[in-house]
Amino acid sequence: MPKFYLDLKGGGQVAKDDFGIEVDSLGDARKAAEALLGNKDQASAASQYPVQSVVVVDENGEEVLTVKKADQRD
Repeated sequence: MPKFYLDLKGGGQVAKDDFGIEVDSLGDARKAAEALLGNKDQASAASQYPVQSVVVVDENGEEVLTVKKADQRD
């Protein structure tokens, strides 16, 4: 299973995800990023700045997707 990291961006700062998540696909990583953006308490605990987006990074350190608050699906 591929591993992805969900880095939080906000206030001109980036809070790096040091642990990552193992999911079946990039689509599942996107869902996790959207859920993290939707959970203000969890996102705030991981970053001292208001979180504006989540950058999904693959196992090779490449940014593969950015989910912004306005991009969230209902």
